Amino acid sequence: MYLDLHTHLLWGIDDGPRSEAESVEMVHALITLGFDGAAPSPHCVNAMFLRQRLEEFEAVLSRASIDFDLYENTENKLSPSMIADVITGKGMMLARTRFFLVELSPFAPCPALPSILAQLANAARTALIAHPERSAHFLQGAEAAAVAVRAAGGLLQLDLGSLVGLYGRDAERAARQLLDGEHYAVAATDMHELDDARWIGRALSALDRFCGPAEVERLLTINPRRIAQGESPV
Repeated sequence: MYLDLHTHLLWGIDDGPRSEAESVEMVHALITLGFDGAAPSPHCVNAMFLRQRLEEFEAVLSRASIDFDLYENTENKLSPSMIADVITGKGMMLARTRFFLVELSPFAPCPALPSILAQLANAARTALIAHPERSAHFLQGAEAAAVAVRAAGGLLQLDLGSLVGLYGRDAERAARQLLDGEHYAVAATDMHELDDARWIGRALSALDRFCGPAEVERLLTINPRRIAQGESPV
């Protein structure tokens, strides 16, 4: 079964589901698609409120006898204050491990990214970069950017929607290039609403056709579970 490390399942927080019922329907859809757990990752909000909402959702699923694991997570925007919070332990980490999810700007590259990642690595913090194929930093040269990020200790997370043209041809081209070079550590849905289940199924099939079942297993099962346990991905 798969583990989704980037999804917007928690209701009433960001641009994800608007109601508790919609959140439950999204979990049912993910289970149908082969997932048995997720790390809901709302856009960065108050950590105390996020943890409270996650606990509420765990209780909702338990009352409904839905077996689906949930882990702490948030989608951070790269900024000096976020970096400081992560290094000092104030930031929210993925499943309370050394890993954290961060997104880059879609509009401008970040020349200092390798040095930032190295600084974080020196502080025993590992960045999992969300949908790099959608960021300006990678669209100007995906292969070179991936090599530099990995050398600095960062990890890359594929947005499955990129494989089916959800974010345009440039993102799809970059995603396939990064897959071909085996640069991704994990794949995730970045699911925001129930209707996303329609394309997620197509994207999973596209990933299998492009990479084969062994790589699908690595990206959606083996590495996500290792990261959720605080272990280095393979």
